[in-house]
Amino acid sequence: PKSARTMALKQVVSRCITPVMTSTRNIASMTKHTKDPHAFAVISSTLGLVSVVHVCQPKGWFKQFVDDEPVVAFSCFLGLLGFLLPVVVVPMRRNMGLDTSQYDGKEAH
Repeated sequence: PKSARTMALKQVVSRCITPVMTSTRNIASMTKHTKDPHAFAVISSTLGLVSVVHVCQPKGWFKQFVDDEPVVAFSCFLGLLGFLLPVVVVPMRRNMGLDTSQYDGKEAH
């Protein structure tokens, strides 16, 4: 049997991933959604990292880490933010009809 925490985590992840993984080519075709494999790779890597850190570190490690090493903690935050930016920005650019060819590796549409 799955714990309530695991089920709640799956619900949160499914609510977060579904809008991110679906995108449209332009605003006029809002009904056509495509899955973005890059977004899935970024999100799964991030969730894997978080789960490994959660298992390996003792309770309260994050609060102590931020208190002891605020510069390193902020650097980690900026790195994670940069890692997740393509998941947020690229679908937004697609929805606005802007070019994403550098991300997709295709000709501009």
